Amino acid sequence: MIDSYGRKIEYLRLSITDLCNLRCKYCMGEDGVCKKDHNGILSIEDMTTIAKVFHDKGVKKLRVTGGEPLVRKGFDTLARNLGEIGFDTLAVTTNGILLPKYAQTLLECGFSRVNISLDSLDNQVYCSVTRGGDLALALKGIEVAKDTFDKVKVNAVLMKGINDNQIESFAEFGANMGVEVRFIELMPFESSLDFARGKFISTDEVVSGLNLTFVGEEGNCRTYQFADGKKVGFIAPKSHKFCPSCNRVRVTADGKLLNCLHENCEYDLTPFLADETTLSNRIDQVIKRKPLCHNIYEKDAQTRPMSNIGG
Repeated sequence: MIDSYGRKIEYLRLSITDLCNLRCKYCMGEDGVCKKDHNGILSIEDMTTIAKVFHDKGVKKLRVTGGEPLVRKGFDTLARNLGEIGFDTLAVTTNGILLPKYAQTLLECGFSRVNISLDSLDNQVYCSVTRGGDLALALKGIEVAKDTFDKVKVNAVLMKGINDNQIESFAEFGANMGVEVRFIELMPFESSLDFARGKFISTDEVVSGLNLTFVGEEGNCRTYQFADGKKVGFIAPKSHKFCPSCNRVRVTADGKLLNCLHENCEYDLTPFLADETTLSNRIDQVIKRKPLCHNIYEKDAQTRPMSNIGG
């Protein structure tokens, strides 16, 4: 698929649930997620159909997201279905807590890459940000992932006054664990604006303050190192837009296609699920509307909470 700016769309992020076993403050409001009824969420069969059509249209990489995807009822069935489609790469983003239970299933279904969200190495801070999460469970999930998958990345949302003093600790953690650690700039979502206020800190400010040395980049991640060689990555969607090379789209758990994480515009795929050709044609129409770049600064924050879109 080619959008109107000549970008080849080869990457689909498929959210399979908006529910989560944590309630991270930057991801959802204090009351958590309002659970939809059964008819409000795509079935396993419909998610499989959407994935298959995207694959047939040239998508090579599929990342399963949530909420927390591993809490989705029937996840093992969906994982097997996705593994049979033939994607070049199958990946999952998770908080890691349920990986001891599902890692082997994921591996057997063809998943080779895992991103694990971990915003602090301090149990008290982790518990506060996640509203009650247990750091030990997340760390156990990372250990299991490291022993199971080809590539494991640990992602932390960069928050001023909360975890920006843990950059070097995370770099050391990554070196010791043999995993890649990346910090992602805090992005505004309407449901978490009160929490996010005053907590944004740019990659440039961190890099300058710690006197880090740039060593390379892969995709949307720039890697820096400390004087002793420890490395850490930064993804900077606000201060360093990577939109011109964006090759991804998202489908939410309730069947909406989003061309851009920060565009308040979504396209309902559910009326087209009965016929793969009709669905394929609808996707073509939507892809042509993909914007050149996000407008975080020029428009209101995304009205969907992050948990309702997919990480």
